[in-house]
Amino acid sequence: MLNDSISRRYAIAAGALALATAFAVPIAANADAFTDKVKKDGITVAYAEESPWAFLGPDKKVAGTDPEVIDGILKKMGVKEIKYQNTEWSTLVPGVRAKRFDMAITGIFIKPDRCTQVIFTDPIMIAPDGMIVMKGNPKKINGFDAFVKDRSLKMGTTIGGTGPRDHALAVGVNRDQIVELPDTPTQIAAMKAGRIHAALNTDQGNVAILEQAKDTAVEVARPFKQAEKDGKLLVGVTAFAFQPDAGAFVKEFNKHLATVRGSPEHLKILKKYGLSEDALPAKGVTTAMMCKG
Repeated sequence: MLNDSISRRYAIAAGALALATAFAVPIAANADAFTDKVKKDGITVAYAEESPWAFLGPDKKVAGTDPEVIDGILKKMGVKEIKYQNTEWSTLVPGVRAKRFDMAITGIFIKPDRCTQVIFTDPIMIAPDGMIVMKGNPKKINGFDAFVKDRSLKMGTTIGGTGPRDHALAVGVNRDQIVELPDTPTQIAAMKAGRIHAALNTDQGNVAILEQAKDTAVEVARPFKQAEKDGKLLVGVTAFAFQPDAGAFVKEFNKHLATVRGSPEHLKILKKYGLSEDALPAKGVTTAMMCKG
């Protein structure tokens, strides 16, 4: 199973776990100042429009798996106001690092380079890669190997969304085969125009987007083989990102997250957005492991 493979990949010794913490952003001495600030002034949460993670619903309220999880936790922690701010995906982590936002959501992969910029919560979901292709999959694209075999093929990725892109590069896809575009709808438009042959994102995101779009000209590539490197499965693990000085707040947040993740209420949220318990990370997968890479 996918989760078993991920667990095996990150099954490392306790000594190595201690070493992994060296990659984490140092917690500032005045970490409690962040808690005081967000309880007094409210918390600014940055998100990028991408279903099923976070998007503006028909009622003009932010919906998705991420906001539905954090809303309850933040309220339990005494945060009275949650101010959502829509932004480009590429500005999520840099914006939190620069303290323009207090936290960021939208299926953000825990990655070593990002762990030096922000503090990640415990893992919340796993996010396998996936592709959208033209109806009937005329280029027979069922994984990255199709692009390695045929260098004329091009794929679209989201600007700033480095996870799936890095997986593609790791298994031999050339950099010039990857076209960065603002979002998945733009990728689909580029594919219809013949500029690219597939849209690469998370599988969950692709499924949710096509369910909303009702576009019969395209489909999700099935089956889709996940990338492997040196016998290791390359699959993204998501979490929520906080400012570097929010260490104390994140520690408390994780306590609440531990009671929410995998609960009947959480599974109900996942089901609402077309997901299942298969999207939950295995218990052995930790943020420290993912920050180590």
